[in-house]
Amino acid sequence: MNLIVGSVFFIIILLFLQLPNFLGGSYVWNHEFLNFTYLDRDIYPYAKIINFKLNKTLKTFNLTCKFNCDLTNDMSSYIHLEGYQFRSNEYRMGPINFNVKTCKLLGERSYGTTFLIKNSNITSCPVKKGYYHYYNFAFDSASVPRFVPSGRWKFVIQLFINEKMAAQCDWFVKIEN
Repeated sequence: MNLIVGSVFFIIILLFLQLPNFLGGSYVWNHEFLNFTYLDRDIYPYAKIINFKLNKTLKTFNLTCKFNCDLTNDMSSYIHLEGYQFRSNEYRMGPINFNVKTCKLLGERSYGTTFLIKNSNITSCPVKKGYYHYYNFAFDSASVPRFVPSGRWKFVIQLFINEKMAAQCDWFVKIEN
């Protein structure tokens, strides 16, 4: 009888210790660095990313760019995102690969997209030509679904405007559960 009570007690303690993970307790996306791998200079004549440490544990970046065209709701503009997980000493294609319309992404407040307008002078579509800034970038991990496995990731983010690639950047992230 004591063995059964002890086993049940042990199982309850294990479940209690794991409960924060099931409820989304500690799911954190840590920015490591971001860099441009392609820029169409007709659309972005100027773009600069500065990766730095905000404090001892938090890495962030500032981004400044000049946008040479207007981005409207009716334009054919979308962002393509691919995720590569670091396995066996290289980044390998993961389960993340999708397109989303740019103005839809800027208009929604879900899946971590609140960071797109926080600490930025971009508020929503339409985006007029001019200079735009992101500063002290902070990704909202709490609003992201927890299906992405923990580990190191490289996200390739491509911006297409009228079926032509305007920019591509690689975002390196460490996801911790």
